[in-house]
Amino acid sequence: MNVSDILDLMADFSAGGSNVTPTQRVLFLRYLNLAHHQLYSETALFNEAVFSTQTFNDVYNAVTGVVIPFNPFLVSSVFDLHTRCELSKKSHSEALKLYGRRTGRPFCFSASLQVDVPSFTVFLHPAPVRAHALITWVQEAIVLTAETPSYNIPYPSSFHHILVDGALWYVFQEEGGFKDNLKAKESKERWERGKQQVISFLFNSFEDQGREASNV
Repeated sequence: MNVSDILDLMADFSAGGSNVTPTQRVLFLRYLNLAHHQLYSETALFNEAVFSTQTFNDVYNAVTGVVIPFNPFLVSSVFDLHTRCELSKKSHSEALKLYGRRTGRPFCFSASLQVDVPSFTVFLHPAPVRAHALITWVQEAIVLTAETPSYNIPYPSSFHHILVDGALWYVFQEEGGFKDNLKAKESKERWERGKQQVISFLFNSFEDQGREASNV
């Protein structure tokens, strides 16, 4: 189900499909993105579809750290490929209190997200002479458009219909001809149930893969 299909379903459930104006369809898309971003914020930590990784293998500069030219939702993990250990995550100030400007084998990392530029910086503590690390981060949520294909919606395709209920919950609270308290209540109940289904599926899949990896 692509975004256009989702918008068609929203139109069918709210106003009989053909009665929806282009302006109202734009409004539907806005509410669909509200539902999408809500679901994303509740699932991103264990939805591997939105994970990205990059290997850094170079001389490490303790002042500039490792700069990744993307703006992430958050930095998930840093794995030291020399020691085959995952580094613990700490705030930059906490890491500096623990290790200062010491050099040596890193035990933790801190991440600095940039507000005004599309990048983030990872610092290793203590600072190694050369870093060989696998950095994993969660991508920022995309903005859905009417042209977004099914494969770019970051949830399993069998759950795409749940976004309809989330978006309609917003629609039926809206005053512009769609307000309906009963439909809003029903949509919210379906939305909450649907979110829990997605969360359970993604979390269990993530946990299963973690167990399989630990057994290798």
